[in-house]
Order: sequence, then C-alpha cells, then structure tokens
Amino acid sequence: MLSLLRHRFGIPGAIAVFALVFAMVGGAYAAKKYVITSTNQISPSVLKKLTGKTGPAGPVGPAGAKGDAGAKGDAGAAGSQGLQGVQGVQGKEGKEGPAGSPWVVDRTLPSGATLTGIWGTYTFPQPEGPQIFPISFPIPLAQGPGETEPVARVFVNPGETKTGCPGYVNGIPTADPGKLCVYADQFEHVVREGFYYSLPNTPGYIEGVTTTGTLLNVKCEATCAASGSWAVTAP
Repeated sequence: MLSLLRHRFGIPGAIAVFALVFAMVGGAYAAKKYVITSTNQISPSVLKKLTGKTGPAGPVGPAGAKGDAGAKGDAGAAGSQGLQGVQGVQGKEGKEGPAGSPWVVDRTLPSGATLTGIWGTYTFPQPEGPQIFPISFPIPLAQGPGETEPVARVFVNPGETKTGCPGYVNGIPTADPGKLCVYADQFEHVVREGFYYSLPNTPGYIEGVTTTGTLLNVKCEATCAASGSWAVTAP
C-alpha cells in the first residue's frame, strides 16, 4: 500500500495523502467527542456573526384582569383651624309699626271703629210668645262717665231708614258713631221688638245696651220669620 502510494504520488504526495486522511479522521473523532451546549463555547466574534437582525415588535396583548382594590389607608392628621371670618355689620333698628286695629291697650273698641254681625231665626209652627236673639260685641265698648248706655239702639224695619243708621255699604251694615243699628231684612208676623239685658245678681231684665251687647226680644205670632244684621260704631 505504501509502495503503491509512493510509486503513484511520490514521497511528497504520499505525505499529503496521509496528512489529509489524518485530518479527516481527527475531525470526525472531534465531532463525536465534543458537543456544544453553551454559547460560551463559541468565540465572541463567531457568535456575533451568528446573531440575526432584531425582528419587528409583536402585537400588544390583551389587558389583564383588574385587580382588587387595595385596603383603605389610615385617616390623615386633622388640619389646623381656619382663620375667623370678619364680623358682619349690624343693621339699623327698624321703626316701630303702628298700633294694631282694633285692639288697643285697654282692650276696648277704638273710637270710630265698627263691629258687625247677624241675627235671626225661623219658627213654624210657633205659639205666640217672645223670641230672643243675642247681639254680642266681640270687642267691648268703652263706658263713658255718667252714661247709662255706651250707644243708642235703633231698630230699622224692612224698607225703612232712620237717623244714625245709613243702611248698607257694599252689602255691609253700617252705623254712625254712638249708634247700634239693628236691620231687619225679614220680619214677618212680629208684633213688637225691644232691647234688654240682665245684670248679675239682679232679677229680671233691664231695657238698653251694655258694653258687651244686648238681647233683641221680638214677639211672634203663630209663624215667625225674623232675621237681619247689625252694626255698632264706638263713639
């Protein structure tokens, strides 16, 4: 074998053939013997050549699930007290209003003030006899010194006019100062009328008017229809 190679290739050629065979056998042996398991086994210059270019960024992934709210923190320290505000200007005191009407200090009806009311009834059948209607003043009249009555009473029959009792103004009964005017709007089967009042611990009735009112006494026949209104004006 050796003589054949030497005869064929010569001594230099034979040497080259042996070197090639040795290199191939050594490389195969090295391939079987050594296995690369880390980049540290590769030369940095070779590793740099093996690294490719950076690819484009991938799409954004879906948002993750929302986490639970954290625990409530501790309360902060109390702040300092604020500055006191400027004191407001005090307003002026208003003027005193006029006295109320009709009430005054002595709780009597003021001079020239008028009270009004109604009276009346209807009875059927009614035996002949008296019918009494109270006429009460919500506000008492003042009693003058030496006077037996605070006002003069006047009874006005339907359709009549009498001094001191001018009638109705806008449907409201009226009376001149110092007068009690009793207007009879309906007065059927009544034979007479009168004004009376009683006093404590005094038997019977007294004719006239007191500071708080009077009683209108009418005498009726079998059927009695009597009604109307009244007005009193303080002197």
